[in-house]
Amino acid sequence: MQPFSLIRAEDRALLPRTAEDAYPVGALQADLFLRSADAAGDLFMLHMNTAYDHGALHTAVEHAVARHDILRTSFHFAGYSRPLQLVHRSAGVRTAVTDLRPYSRAEQQDYLDVWREQELGTPYDWTDPPLMRISVHVLGDHEFLFCPAFHEALLDSWSESSLITEILADYWAGQGGSPRSRPAPRPARRFAECIAREEAALSDPAVTEFWSTELAGAEPMFLPVADRGLSDGCQTCDTDTATAGFLGADLDPAVCAELAALARHHRTGLRQVLLAVHARVLASLIGREEVVLAVESDGRSEDGGEGTDVIGVRLDVLFYRLRTADADWSGLIRAVLDKEHELRTVGHCPYPEVQRLAGPREPTDIAFAWSQFRSFEELLAATDVESLDAKAHLRTGVTLRVSFTEDCFTGLLSLDLEADLRKVGEEQLCAIGEMYRNAVAALVADARGVAARGDVLGER
Repeated sequence: MQPFSLIRAEDRALLPRTAEDAYPVGALQADLFLRSADAAGDLFMLHMNTAYDHGALHTAVEHAVARHDILRTSFHFAGYSRPLQLVHRSAGVRTAVTDLRPYSRAEQQDYLDVWREQELGTPYDWTDPPLMRISVHVLGDHEFLFCPAFHEALLDSWSESSLITEILADYWAGQGGSPRSRPAPRPARRFAECIAREEAALSDPAVTEFWSTELAGAEPMFLPVADRGLSDGCQTCDTDTATAGFLGADLDPAVCAELAALARHHRTGLRQVLLAVHARVLASLIGREEVVLAVESDGRSEDGGEGTDVIGVRLDVLFYRLRTADADWSGLIRAVLDKEHELRTVGHCPYPEVQRLAGPREPTDIAFAWSQFRSFEELLAATDVESLDAKAHLRTGVTLRVSFTEDCFTGLLSLDLEADLRKVGEEQLCAIGEMYRNAVAALVADARGVAARGDVLGER
């Protein structure tokens, strides 16, 4: 695919000399830009137990910016025939360093609490790449916080973890002026190709017809309004736009092992098994025999296929319309697999367009996410750096986000619920968490019953 092949000749004539490529702003990117404040973004705070080497980190960040198109990209919503993103030949990012060693732990924490809120409220200039900021807080002679922040329209969560891993692995290789190998080459694929697939889907009548038909007559799936009671089981945090409630729980290791065996039995992954759990819970919670699931997808093949190292906002939302009333657990898992097979040829249609085709109301305000973050395994293998603590401050725009995460080191699963407490009471959030734990227990109990009848849960 040739540079500039996705834009008009008249737009190309207006581009600055610094541009090495330009293509349309993706539909989800545009949606994130235009419905969010300039400051909307994600912040990570990784606590590292190693000495800080500014030269090594500066070089590692420069390597990443040179390698990835999206980190040299500016965004323009005026001046061209349509909104464009311009990839520049170079871009610079400054690493802000604050030395907190003279202060006590309590004073350091007080400072960081204030700094975090200021960082989350600091706007980005869309026309000045990268839409990324790097901050370092030196806590001790062998201890520092590495704090990258990203505009939410720049990277999805997989891309964020991949980029953080890349920078820290490169940092480790260059500490103390150590000789390092040449920077990794640019990915063979480019983010422009993701935009090209999206453009093709938007112009394909078969794709738009599928989504119009698929969601026709579907009743919107919204959480029932509940009393906003208080509970000690949930954590809350105030933001500028909403009050968010968080509820997290680790699944028992034995349960995790049985879920993995069940996935192998159905020749699928844990994600599909947990989607069946999600469908069952929503059917019970909202009282429906048919559900519409909003499933976050990062657009990458689960087997690590070609193009998975291309970073950017490749996150999208796919809608799974499933009937739950007449399905046992095995039937529900098969229904999820069948739906995923059906969606393979239409999955590149961006969420904003699918939502438009669905009608005036969103199909659902509840999102499902599945995370593994395998890239952090690569960081452990490439370095001796140990992350003592890692905190991510991510913003979400849905009423309820249900996230299952597999720990890349232990294989154990955790359930995290994030809710907008303007719409969901804390007691209701805790009750929803209990429904998911009960559904997982019911699935495992059912699988045990099947195994006891002779259908052993193992690899076939």
